Amino acid sequence: MKRKFAVTTLLSAILLFSQAGNSLAVITPPGFPSCVNPSGTQIANYDSGLHGIAGTTSEYRGRDSVYQVTSETLTQCFCPESGDTGIQTNWLKVASISEEDLQDLKNQGWSYIPNGSLWGLDQVGYVAKNQEYACRAGGTGGGVLGASTLAGTGTTMASKIATIAGGVFLIGGALSLFYVTIRRRNKNK
Repeated sequence: MKRKFAVTTLLSAILLFSQAGNSLAVITPPGFPSCVNPSGTQIANYDSGLHGIAGTTSEYRGRDSVYQVTSETLTQCFCPESGDTGIQTNWLKVASISEEDLQDLKNQGWSYIPNGSLWGLDQVGYVAKNQEYACRAGGTGGGVLGASTLAGTGTTMASKIATIAGGVFLIGGALSLFYVTIRRRNKNK
């Protein structure tokens, strides 16, 4: 009976640990051009006005330009009315994506936008990630139009680390139990 329990525990721990290992495969998003020297086809340009930035609930005043880099990627370049630090938003179309892959992207700082049409894009899901850049004199900017956001919530790598730690703990416990069972069996012989 104890042997069956030990074997079952060991197999369960191995299965759990192997699943935790599979979750470490991290999505690598494509590269994006910098707004310092944007490339692609400019699809929107606004010299002034109120703009939304994906992943935030704030409204921003300034210049905004959007560049279609590929059929799946866009770059939004926003420069504020005052100051020279702009916000570059990289947009990646994710018409269909698994929950695990989406969570990987969120863990990397991407926000999920379930419907791009609210931002002047195709009516499919996108992920967006912001970074700062230095605006040129006179600024560069663009127009993913949404002034409100449907930003997703992300988690940190802590959940993956906890999964791995739990798997290691279970394996350690199973191995200890297995060792004690074998040792007792050998003593009884």
